[in-house]
Order: sequence, then C-alpha cells, then structure tokens
Amino acid sequence: EDNSLFKAIRHQGTIRELPLIVRSIKAISEGRVNIRKGQVTDNCGQTIPGYDLSAEIDHLIQGRE
Repeated sequence: EDNSLFKAIRHQGTIRELPLIVRSIKAISEGRVNIRKGQVTDNCGQTIPGYDLSAEIDHLIQGRE
C-alpha cells in the first residue's frame, strides 16, 4: 500500500503486536485474567467485558515509535 496514513497505522499496529501477545499470555499465566467457557474473568472469577493492557503496552513501547 502506498498510502502514507495506511503505512503509519500499520507501523503502530506492528509495534504493539508482539508486546500485546506477550503481556496477554503473562496476564493469563499470573491469573490476573482467565478465559472460562468462552468468558473473560478476573482473578476472582467474575465475568468482565475484557482486560485492558493499553497502559502496560504504552509503557513498554515508549521510545520505540
């Protein structure tokens, strides 16, 4: 794609992709979040709409953009 906006969006996605995968696995392995019967749950077993890792990812990628 030659569109500069598309390239910029894809670049930002690529920067976040691996840290997001790694932090998601870490959150699950630490028990901060679980997936049970297709539902996302917190460490108390309560169903939650999702688990926001944005702050962790933003912190990890600072200076890599």
